Amino acid sequence: LKAEGIEQAGYSAHASVGCLHVRPVLNLKDANDVERMHRVADRVSSLALEFGGTMTGEHGDGIVRSGWLEKMYGARIMAAFQKVKSAFDPKNVFNPGKIVSPLPMTSNLRYGSGFESRDCATILDFSEHGGMAGLAGMCSGVGSCRRKLVGTMCPSFKATGNETHSTRARANALRMALSNRDLLDGLADPALEEVFDLCLSCKACKTECPTGTDIAKLKAEWMAYMNRREGVPARHRFIADSVGWAKWGCMFAPVSNWIVQSRLVRALLERRYGFDRRVPPPRFVHQTFRKWLKTRDRDYGRSDPEKPNVVYFVDTWTDYYVPQVGKAAIKVLEAMGYHVIVPATVCCGRPMISKGLLPEAKLLAEQNTETLAPYADRGIAIVGTEPSCISVLMDELPQFVRTHQARRIAKMASPIESFIAQALEANPDALHFGKDRKSVG
Repeated sequence: LKAEGIEQAGYSAHASVGCLHVRPVLNLKDANDVERMHRVADRVSSLALEFGGTMTGEHGDGIVRSGWLEKMYGARIMAAFQKVKSAFDPKNVFNPGKIVSPLPMTSNLRYGSGFESRDCATILDFSEHGGMAGLAGMCSGVGSCRRKLVGTMCPSFKATGNETHSTRARANALRMALSNRDLLDGLADPALEEVFDLCLSCKACKTECPTGTDIAKLKAEWMAYMNRREGVPARHRFIADSVGWAKWGCMFAPVSNWIVQSRLVRALLERRYGFDRRVPPPRFVHQTFRKWLKTRDRDYGRSDPEKPNVVYFVDTWTDYYVPQVGKAAIKVLEAMGYHVIVPATVCCGRPMISKGLLPEAKLLAEQNTETLAPYADRGIAIVGTEPSCISVLMDELPQFVRTHQARRIAKMASPIESFIAQALEANPDALHFGKDRKSVG
């Protein structure tokens, strides 16, 4: 590598078989580096021969190694390969360019000289990757998103088995839309709507993808672009306004439940917004979680200097639909000796983020940052019982509000199960239930 002037490389290994991967850092948008890549591969093939080895490839990259097969096996064996290929595939229909009559390694490159990315202004922070195109380009094409037996990524591909619905397809479509290759007509191309349609924004790709290609983030920004261009669809607006609907629903429960659960309303929701009438809507509670807190006759916004403090972030789902989850969380934390603080936060903004209403979500993030910053600055942990909501504090909030306070909140936030597990690991005897033990579950 030094002989080629390459000073940096990435390393990974399969320890079980002693296999070391060395990836030279090259700019394949530069013609000189493309040539350098070919020279390095040729010298590697010579080393493989010298030590009695052979060229190989995995993750579908074997096609770029075919150019060295004659060097490995000789002209006579390659001629035999050609005869077998011609006998079974005279029209060269199957896998053209592989093994027999191979294409050069430098053909059909993802980038190549002349490739340019066309980026756009974003609301979320893409600076770490140099913009949306940079994050989309992180996809290496390995195809871990196509696994069906292990992991979570990618749920939609597991369901359909269609490459269109894989994480890789979404990243590639965005990369093409944001390039000068003219394969897609920018971010408004209908192909993007097709690949994103079944994306659940579950964020499994952010942690399970080898390169961390966060499709949920890219999808949210793409939807924000489409909302600005085409207007916000009624279905998206309805979902984004779910907090307001929940407040009214709880105020008039149980009458509101009777209305929403009726066949007529469910039929109207299906026709207007596409909600399947066979799936019953969630039921509102009349006594919300925050109303229940007030009945305990204490100020949940203040810290206690005599006890360790922890902030409980109240999510919309817990507050308006399943307050028993919040009650159990409070009791568990108190049984561990914590003083629980429940500040007057607002919705995390997840419904808006999921539908691309990022400006509105940013306003909520700013309010929550102002409310939570004093606690985070004092080193008080912030926990939540709804994973999708607490993940906003950990992930999107510092992207909306790019301040030290927002980053501090993200650092102090965690799912309640992670917080409890760490606390019990440090002190296995920390959890003590008294006579009220049965009421916690």
